[in-house]
Amino acid sequence: MTAKRLQPHIVAALLALAATAAQAGTVLLVDLEDHTPDQAIGTGGPEVGEPISAYNCEMTVRSAPLPSNCLEFDDETDYGSGYGTFEFLDDVEITSGTLEITATLWFAESDGYNFTVREHGHNAGQFTSIYFAGNGSINVNDVNGSQNDVATYETGRAYALRIEHDLDAGTYDVWWDGVPIVSDRAHGVTEFDGIGRLNIGISHDSNLDGLMYMDDLLVESDPVTDNESESWGGVKAAWR
Repeated sequence: MTAKRLQPHIVAALLALAATAAQAGTVLLVDLEDHTPDQAIGTGGPEVGEPISAYNCEMTVRSAPLPSNCLEFDDETDYGSGYGTFEFLDDVEITSGTLEITATLWFAESDGYNFTVREHGHNAGQFTSIYFAGNGSINVNDVNGSQNDVATYETGRAYALRIEHDLDAGTYDVWWDGVPIVSDRAHGVTEFDGIGRLNIGISHDSNLDGLMYMDDLLVESDPVTDNESESWGGVKAAWR
């Protein structure tokens, strides 16, 4: 029996479907490759790989110091924290399974910086708060308290950050440059459904110092909800 050959348009459709399925767990991607360097980033939200808002800081797309386009966070106030707020596709809030957050960070100045994980639409539910202090130490906070001096950072080099939450167990892990610095820690959040927001930027202080870069912010969930799977194909096409 002679096998039938699939028509080229059918092959293309199957490949596109496979690619969509492979990416179905992605709820946020900020890689900035379709953004123009030296321009302020918009606040169009996750559908276009942007934050939903900027508060007390300037966020500009740059072509350096990281190898590809990256996002610069520059302190612009001397009275409060400054950050960009990133939420997930379709306003999803992840309530079960696992959620993995990865990003590349580069600190140009020794100052205070934040990378925090919250519930959708609010900042109260402290699932994870990573604070980079001006003395180079890294502290991790949540509802259950603090773990201080879990790692250090230096200026002028790239670092890989990875945070993994087990929503069913109520625990999380943090890796810094490939090294585990927090393991199987209970976050203590009980009043909120799940995770749906990241706030990234510069800590409160009384000066205008603070310059940080970020690239390849990626958030993936497992298992995938139906609306995440359905939405990704169109979003991926819009980003590319």
